[in-house]
Amino acid sequence: MLELKNIEKKYTDFSLKDISFKIKQGEILSLIGPSGSGKSTIIKIITGIIKPDSGNLFIDRKDITGYPPEMRNFGYIPQTIGLFSHLNVMENIEFPLKFKKIGKKKRKEIVLSVLEDFGIKELLNRYPLNLSGGEKQKVALARAFVFNPYIILMDEPMNSIDYQIREKYLKFIKDISRKYGTPVIYVTHNFEEAMAISDRIIVMKEGKLIKQGNISDFIKNPDDVWIASFFRHKNIIFGYLKDREFRIDNSDLTIKTTLEGEGKTSIMIKGDEIILSKEKIFSSALNCFKGKIIDFTPDLYNREVVVDVRKVVFKVLITKESFEKLSLAGDSEVYLSFKANSVKKLKG
Repeated sequence: MLELKNIEKKYTDFSLKDISFKIKQGEILSLIGPSGSGKSTIIKIITGIIKPDSGNLFIDRKDITGYPPEMRNFGYIPQTIGLFSHLNVMENIEFPLKFKKIGKKKRKEIVLSVLEDFGIKELLNRYPLNLSGGEKQKVALARAFVFNPYIILMDEPMNSIDYQIREKYLKFIKDISRKYGTPVIYVTHNFEEAMAISDRIIVMKEGKLIKQGNISDFIKNPDDVWIASFFRHKNIIFGYLKDREFRIDNSDLTIKTTLEGEGKTSIMIKGDEIILSKEKIFSSALNCFKGKIIDFTPDLYNREVVVDVRKVVFKVLITKESFEKLSLAGDSEVYLSFKANSVKKLKG
């Protein structure tokens, strides 16, 4: 297990503040946040490239804070991928084994095995200049795994991969890390990448760790307005809570909730927890409002339907089949319903 405990690093215009987290064997942990939040700095502190001002790093409870990079046995893939242009694929992957002074015969045996595992045996004599972005990514990943590192650190590794095929390579990274049993810390600013690859996610903002948890924690309970927005939750509404009723700012609309407390706050309602119907649904457990469809966005499986309810905009996610069954179109009048316990309170 790798553990960071109270790590801090100060620069003139930026500071990492009290960073503490753990990663277990075989786990894929994503560090996610906007540019400048401190993700890459944390990775470089873990590798030993940057020394923290305070705090400690532990491997299986052994303090490695003062260890130089070459003593940490970590695989590192930087944003630039970092392949040596003058070496072919075989030589690039072999390089860490040479550095560790492993004999030539054993090196060849290990590299050929890794080339087979990564499905890139046919590339062994090619040079980086003649590789696609995806092929470079696989070679860099193979080089990181070849010496059986304790952990793999990946800093924005999808930058060189076309958006259309990123899902394929994210699955590949996940599968290969499972096969080798190697934990991965994956840095990204893209929440879709993090959701696709991670067992657990840490969200960074302005040098601080503001939330960590598994994927369902971020989908069901984002807690914070900024996190909810960052993860593209759509129905974030501001208003005043009193007696379990939420009165929306600049509207006469009041929403029933199960929330405790009183005062100005914000709420979130997940789009897939809202029901659309042509007829009003009568139930004490439901909020039910009449509105008008002002837009909808089709994709392969679902429809995001935008409904105006007395100047409050709701975005509702329904299946393609439901959309067609309801015969919905622009300007259609509909009823929008959701349970009181679907309303979640947010901080900030």
